[in-house]
Amino acid sequence: MRNGSDVIIAKEKIITRANELAEDLNSAKVSIILILCNGSFPPFESLCLVLQPQQTVIRCVESLISREHHLGIIIPIPEQE
Repeated sequence: MRNGSDVIIAKEKIITRANELAEDLNSAKVSIILILCNGSFPPFESLCLVLQPQQTVIRCVESLISREHHLGIIIPIPEQE
């Protein structure tokens, strides 16, 4: 927020709004939609490619570490755990 305070928005609201925006972007005939938010999202109905960073992060981590390694994760708020 402009005053520096935080706001937590329900995932359902984000998904609904993201679907609306994907429709708008498809109408504008974009080639690629890039979601810049980690987390799992359901597939978007889209005529173009939709890139979701969470899948990229998972695959990247899987390719870099093996079972004998330990991965540390920083989580901003407990609700994201």
